[in-house]
Amino acid sequence: MRVHGATNNTLSARALLELMSEGPWQCRATAHEGGHPNDPDPDPYLHFNIRILRQERTYHVRCHEHRLGGVVVFQVTFQGA
Repeated sequence: MRVHGATNNTLSARALLELMSEGPWQCRATAHEGGHPNDPDPDPYLHFNIRILRQERTYHVRCHEHRLGGVVVFQVTFQGA
């Protein structure tokens, strides 16, 4: 699944947290860098994927590691309308 291109929709981190609080969700890919093997355009940022089950939509969450620990989310994207 490729969701880090410029043609994707965006969502605020707060909005994603609100969606997650309203019903079941799954972590579809834990935090990692890169992409699929042999991907010609891997995502260079630390990222993970969250799937909101009632929407059947997966969100691609990009972040930076914070120097004091944890991560800071800077972009949430998804495919589709």
